[in-house]
Amino acid sequence: MFKDILALTLYFGFPVFIRSYLKSDISLLFLISLIFIRSASIILYLGYPSKYLSFKFKRIFKIIFFLSGLFFAVVILAGLLITPFSAYKIWFEAAARNLQHGVVSNLFVLIPAFLISGIDFYTAGIFLPFILLGIILSGLAMLVFQTPDLYLLFLGSTGVFFIYRAVRFSERGKRFNRLMLYVLFAGFTALVAFGTSLTYSPKGSELVDTKLQPGLRKAVVALFPRFPLLYGMPGYGYSFNEKRLGGTPVLASAPIFKLNVVSADRKNSGRPIYLRTAVFNDYTGKEWRNTLEDTHKKFNWKLTDISHASLKIKLLLEYYYLLPHTLETRGIAVERADKSKKNDALQLTGSMDTGFVFKEPVKTGDIIYIKESSEQTAKPQSLLKPEQVKRYLQVPDELPEDVRKLAEKLGASARNTKRRNVSQAAMKTVSPAAMKSAVLDSIESYLSSNYTYSLKVSPPGKGEDFISDFLFSKKTGYCVHFASAFVLLARL
Repeated sequence: MFKDILALTLYFGFPVFIRSYLKSDISLLFLISLIFIRSASIILYLGYPSKYLSFKFKRIFKIIFFLSGLFFAVVILAGLLITPFSAYKIWFEAAARNLQHGVVSNLFVLIPAFLISGIDFYTAGIFLPFILLGIILSGLAMLVFQTPDLYLLFLGSTGVFFIYRAVRFSERGKRFNRLMLYVLFAGFTALVAFGTSLTYSPKGSELVDTKLQPGLRKAVVALFPRFPLLYGMPGYGYSFNEKRLGGTPVLASAPIFKLNVVSADRKNSGRPIYLRTAVFNDYTGKEWRNTLEDTHKKFNWKLTDISHASLKIKLLLEYYYLLPHTLETRGIAVERADKSKKNDALQLTGSMDTGFVFKEPVKTGDIIYIKESSEQTAKPQSLLKPEQVKRYLQVPDELPEDVRKLAEKLGASARNTKRRNVSQAAMKTVSPAAMKSAVLDSIESYLSSNYTYSLKVSPPGKGEDFISDFLFSKKTGYCVHFASAFVLLARL
């Protein structure tokens, strides 16, 4: 009975305690189920004698142990790949104030749970499993708290394990040589790690965050579109594959930010608030992509007096790299929740053509203040110069003919309606902008009258154009379908 209680406590007690302490939001049922499957299978595979369990059943439990471990490992690896370097830096800063939570906490729960559930506590001797448990827990504590005493504890428990292995499992004449090899290896590793820690302080890596990590993240999303850890990842209010539009999106229930209108002018303007982050200009038939460089003139984004702000955006996620902004944005300030941090909103890359990315991401509780210019709303065409407008009239050469014919039909219908509604004399005063507005109204009316909104949509077949599939086959879709169809019909 004592052995049963001890095994259950070690298998489930430590991971559940770590989950609570690190404020992880990973599902408790998910965690316990994985630990149970893995720990039960290793006990039945290694522990039970043949008189209770046949060789055939032992092989079955061996396969279960291997597959559950593989699943565990894939979940952890996927989490590591989609988490940028700077996320760990942010997490450690939060942990220093006991505010740790989010995806890094999830990873620090899964890793020891995976390792602990692979140890045979039930039937093995007490000494070796407890050494391994000590290594796992001291290693986790060293990573979280990063203090010298925990660093020494981890090295010490690892050293005890090496010594035990050398003495217990080596032939008598070779024990000393093997022991010395372990000691030299541990000493060299300790010196390198200690020396590196004196000269290196993690500050984030732009290469990892802007080049390597997004590519890895896209690969993980393509393979596992409903990967559980994605629900806690900043930027994942939704999930769909940019390389192949369509399919049912994965929506997160947690809000990303809270928006307040803070200026009287904005409140009384009656203008809707359309926030955007990343911007795409080029449609290929299967995806939207960005082919533009930062060619727009640079704006003075620094807003020195937040009383002039139009909008106030408070971040609710763990951290966020993208700048939510409107087309009329002409000033920005960031108020940090951490008062020790400098309020600096100028560390941005990008432009109005591409969207903006913070070099130092905003974090939970940070507030973004946005100042808008009402002049640009009165004259939206002044946002772009004539040569810049051409960039946003691109359509793919292989676009299906039925899409082109529909655009022609909607355009002709809108112009004819406009002509019928005004006299011949007044027709001369109709501006090109008014005619374009009539065409846009025609597209909007057509889409709202003939298509239905739904999140449960299958992706187009191989080789099919995404917009054509929506307009002439599925006739149902969500924001990506309606917006893409509207833009392409307007361009045509």
